[in-house]
Order: sequence, then C-alpha cells, then structure tokens
Amino acid sequence: MKKILLAAVALLTSAAGMAQTEIVKINPQVKKQAVSLKNIRGVKLSPDMKLAPATRAAAKAMPEGEQREFFRYSYDYIYSISDDTQRLFMRADKDTLVYGSDGTVYIPNSMYTSMLPQVYLEGTLSADGTTLSVPAGQSLGTLEGYDMYLYKVQFTDNGQANLIETPIEYTVDANYGVLQQVSEGEEGIYPALVGIQGQNAALLTYSDMYTYIPVTEQLFAQPVQRTLTCEYTNSAGQVSNVTATVEDYDAPVVNGRFMKGFFCDNPESWAIGIYDESGNLVFVPQIPADECVVVPGENTATGTNIDFGGQAAFTSGADGSYSYTGALFNVFYYAGDNVNAPGLYMNGAYENISLSAPTPAGIGGVEVSDNGEAVATEYYDLSGRRVNSADKGVNIVVKKYADGTKKAVKVIK
Repeated sequence: MKKILLAAVALLTSAAGMAQTEIVKINPQVKKQAVSLKNIRGVKLSPDMKLAPATRAAAKAMPEGEQREFFRYSYDYIYSISDDTQRLFMRADKDTLVYGSDGTVYIPNSMYTSMLPQVYLEGTLSADGTTLSVPAGQSLGTLEGYDMYLYKVQFTDNGQANLIETPIEYTVDANYGVLQQVSEGEEGIYPALVGIQGQNAALLTYSDMYTYIPVTEQLFAQPVQRTLTCEYTNSAGQVSNVTATVEDYDAPVVNGRFMKGFFCDNPESWAIGIYDESGNLVFVPQIPADECVVVPGENTATGTNIDFGGQAAFTSGADGSYSYTGALFNVFYYAGDNVNAPGLYMNGAYENISLSAPTPAGIGGVEVSDNGEAVATEYYDLSGRRVNSADKGVNIVVKKYADGTKKAVKVIK
C-alpha cells in the first residue's frame, strides 16, 4: 500500500529542531497550572479588522450529519517548553468528524481542548471533493475575558506574530479519504488559537501539519489490546510498578501504530509510534495533554537528563511484544511562585517499559465465572470499541462478577 503519511525520518523533524538537554526538577509541592493568556506573546491586529462576537465556550451537541472516525496527528506548540527548544511536538488523537448533506464538514477543535472542549469548526468541501477549506475567524468561545478565534499567524524575523485571515486548506486523498493540511510552515505561517480583547490580542497556541486518517478496514487492522508494565516515578520521587491496558491500532498507512493508554499519567490520550528499518517501534517526543510533553532521557547522579530531540526505540520480541529499558519523562513548564522557581517540572517518569504480545481488543484476558449474578454488563462491537448497548448485528457482551472475574460471549441481535 502506498504510504500516505510522512516517512519515519520526517516524523522526527520539527519546526526548527534543536536538540537540548534539560534538568527536570522533582518537587511534590508543584502542581501544573493553566497557562494565562496574559503571559503569551502578543499578536499584531490590523486596525480595520472586523470580528464576529464570540460565544462562551461550552460543550455542544454534535452537529447533524454522517459521523466518520479519524485518527489525527499534528505538530503542536508547548508554552515555554517550545520557547526553550524551538520545536513543535507531535500529538495524536481520535476524532469524529461530521459530514453534512450540504458539503459542510464539522471538525472538532483540537487546540487547547482542556479549556475549549467539544467546539466544532466548520469547513466546506469543494464540488469535486478534493479539497476542504476551513475559514479563519471562526469563534471558539471566551477564555479569561478574551474572545477566542481560529486564525493563522505568521512569525517574522523580529519575533512579531501577525494575524493571517486566509482559510486553512486541506487536500483530500482520492483513494483513502485522508485529509492533509497544506502546510505553510516554511513561510512561518501556522494555524493558531488567538484570544482578542479590544485591540489587544494574545497567541495561546499554534499547530501545523494536521493529518486525518479514516478509521476504516482498508487502512487499519482490527484493534488489539496489550498489557503495559513499567516502573513509575511520581513527582515526589516515589517509585511503583504499574500495569495498564493499551488499546492498539495497527496502522500500515503510517508504518506504525496508534495506542491509547500508553501514557500512564494521561490514560485517555493517544500515542503514535512508527517502525524503523530494524522493526523496532520508535516514539518521538509527544504531547499527551495540553502543556505536557513526554520525552526520552535518563536518570543521572545529579538530576534527570531529558532530550527534546531524542527518540525511544522499543525492541520487538518474537511473540510481537516490545520493550524499552530507557526512560520516558512527562514534563511541563511551571511559571514559579514564592517557593518554586520557574522551569520544567516532572509529572511522572516511566522506565523499563514492556508492551506484551497482543490479544483481541475488548475480550482479551477474559475469565469465566460461575459465581452468581453479574454485577455489571459491558457491550463492545467487533472492533473492540465500547458501546452503550447491543447494536444490530454481532456484539460482544462482557459480564463482570463480584469476585473480579469476567465472562464474554458473542450475541447476534
């Protein structure tokens, strides 16, 4: 199959990649704080700009239309961490896009979703279905008294960020339906989330190289589950052994995998890995949640060394398992207070990581029990996805019992 996504080498690049080693401070008193728009760099507004009034950001009902699932990856900016390293970090997620009957496509907002959840952007498919245009200037709600908008910004040599009002364009692959943003990164132009208050503007975050891959049988194998085990160190320096379930989608289109549950601190987030020439599964620095980034590194006698330009290669086993003896650190920037100095701090660290051989998703590790009535019942489709109730066709019904055991059966409705 033709590889639609970037090659392995390209996935390791960034906006202005500069590998650096930093010391991460381990301090249990520090708690991750939300980034304030007042601390973000300014954006230059045109004096004749006309802005639509913003509405308060709130969860919205999904628009009407045909729902299609996509895996998305992009390269995103991380406040202060990106300032130090001059790079964009990779981020992956699973989105549901809605296709309306009139050619409108509703795309979930992907920038700062912790503050602007379930907000949809509107795009328009061309008549021939080969391009998708997402207009700039769309309102995403209000935040800290700022009206939030989708725009593009252009960075100049003197560090100024200018607002660009042209649409964000995507190409649509004719064979697979993959959406790829037309990147203008070489010109210093990026899709951005901008807050505006009168004639004051603040750049909250920006991204680039969005790619949406349809979750179809043509592009993805059936998902499997893996068991992740690792030694976990929390922000207080306490070490424990962790076991977690990872939902794993094999993705030949990217020569790799999308995995949910891989990041212990953010189990609902997705990670993306690609294969190198030796068959090892490689992870580059990635964003598991707003303003956090997971990077490889090592523990040393004087502190924790992390490498923003590094990669973690998981060695493959004969049974389909993977292992990594190094460390991955989940770090964030803290602006400081009366006790703690500004700098990078650690949410958690994972070492000696193992991903077991795969089992079928949704039914892996099921045990049969005859111990009375079930205390809970869960439903899954044949892809291993959890659903609210049994749908028409073949379903997997998992019954849980008080002693912790489970029983799974296939049910045809």
